[in-house]
Amino acid sequence: MTALYTIKWVFHPDRDSQRLKLRFYLRSLVDTGELRELNGGYEVTGNALRAIEEYEEQERKHTESVKTQRKIMWLTLVIAFLTAVQAGLLKLPTIFDLSG
Repeated sequence: MTALYTIKWVFHPDRDSQRLKLRFYLRSLVDTGELRELNGGYEVTGNALRAIEEYEEQERKHTESVKTQRKIMWLTLVIAFLTAVQAGLLKLPTIFDLSG
């Protein structure tokens, strides 16, 4: 608890529930094999490193997906605008006159 919240956690009104929650999380990580209990402390195992790598890969894919969706949205808006101009619904001033 001190490593996460400094020594001030001792005076916090929810200290007991926070300590129980942290203990629960640590025990669940031991049960899944991501941590190993060692002399009152914990040691990271290879399963934890694999889980972290998988999480980072999922986050990277999600970020790329969001960027792609934004690009598609902007492209759709530009196409809709140009379609409205081509259909004559919107009038723009002539920039280039290539009629001759």
